[in-house]
Amino acid sequence: MNWKLNLRHPKVQQGIMEVVFPLAGYFFWDWSLLIIVVFYVMDWLASQIMYTRRLIKVKEQFNEILNWVLPLSIIVSLVAIVGVSAFLYSMFQGLYGLVWHTKDLNQELLTFFKAELWYLLPLIIFSYHIMDKMLFYAPRRFVNYLVRPYLYKNIISNSMAVILIFVGAIIYAYTLPSDILAIILIVVVKLFFDVVIKKKVLKID
Repeated sequence: MNWKLNLRHPKVQQGIMEVVFPLAGYFFWDWSLLIIVVFYVMDWLASQIMYTRRLIKVKEQFNEILNWVLPLSIIVSLVAIVGVSAFLYSMFQGLYGLVWHTKDLNQELLTFFKAELWYLLPLIIFSYHIMDKMLFYAPRRFVNYLVRPYLYKNIISNSMAVILIFVGAIIYAYTLPSDILAIILIVVVKLFFDVVIKKKVLKID
């Protein structure tokens, strides 16, 4: 019975989605490693959009002006995501040109954007919205947070994510493991990051 209750938990359903979508994409929808990486970048973007909404709610509890909080949070998130995206694009562009001569990176991205990204990104954002509504807003968990620590912990989380992505990408570029091994490692690291680092260590999720 406990496992059935656990499956109803929004966090568990979110984790399952983040595992199932990439694996289903690889095995059934002909997603490449590149597309799965794009999926996780979109997931990161969606999580930061919804974090900004939560930060606004936390900030509304206090009488302090703190006008710098939201701009700083948004700038840090955008710099992290755009910087990582540019780095990954450059890395894959080199691999496509030097290793996978039969593939066209830009065409593959364009096809994915037209065929699937237009509904996947809103779906990911909606899933975060439902999770926040049930676990953050309805139980009024926002009263448990202070503005500055909540901001700083997210900055630390983003910084750690950037480091992990850079290290992982460099290791991949030098070792070039099979796609399925790379995908499994990405899934495992992502789950570890969400469950252990964000939830247990930073206590921000």
